[in-house]
Amino acid sequence: MGNIPSLHTPLFLLLLLIYLVTVVGNSLVVVLVVADQHLHSPMYFFLGNLSFLETCYSSTIVPQLLANFLTGDRTISAQGCMTQLYFFIGFAATECFLLASMSYDRLKFCGPAATDNFFCDFTPLSELACTDTSVVKTVTFILTLLDSVFPFLITLASYVSIIIAILRIPSSMGTQKAFSTCSSRLTVITVFYGTLIIVYMLPRTPDSDSSTRCSPSSTPSSPPWSISSPTVCRARSSGRP
Repeated sequence: MGNIPSLHTPLFLLLLLIYLVTVVGNSLVVVLVVADQHLHSPMYFFLGNLSFLETCYSSTIVPQLLANFLTGDRTISAQGCMTQLYFFIGFAATECFLLASMSYDRLKFCGPAATDNFFCDFTPLSELACTDTSVVKTVTFILTLLDSVFPFLITLASYVSIIIAILRIPSSMGTQKAFSTCSSRLTVITVFYGTLIIVYMLPRTPDSDSSTRCSPSSTPSSPPWSISSPTVCRARSSGRP
């Protein structure tokens, strides 16, 4: 259809109408969930987030497609292509996890609704549930495997090939400079993925639970890690010879 100019205008108007309905409808849902106190429940909380995510998801793809139909130019710059791909993958992955999180709303909690952790993580919340969480924990294990172990192995293989290439550099100064750059990034990557694997994949025991609760840097999203990881890279980069 892209090669038939006579269809560009009807397709443009149709997609524009669908896009506007999607954006306006999802925006109204978000506004209603935020404004109405009666809708401040887990179900509508997830629904509002899903509506917001759908708006962002659609806005990543449709505007470029509308511009293509309107102008007849079907090209895109390399920077624009990578930007679109980045946000597309990010929003798609986020929606997958959001839909998985919506299933957790069915968990029933009993007893004291308190946890020793400094933020609401999945594992301490699942331990407060009265129902069987074996299926949810299995799904979490699989998602962690896909999202942490495989990317870590791919990244590690890439850096191994880089190190092999560095060792072939004849200049000792060039080798030292390259190792200085790679070592900081490899440190950040190892600590980040290693923490994810330890916290979310290794079997938990009472001793490990206690040590995890007492450590404010036990997850990669904790404030100490969020601050220190870019600092390590900046310090290494600024200190290169």
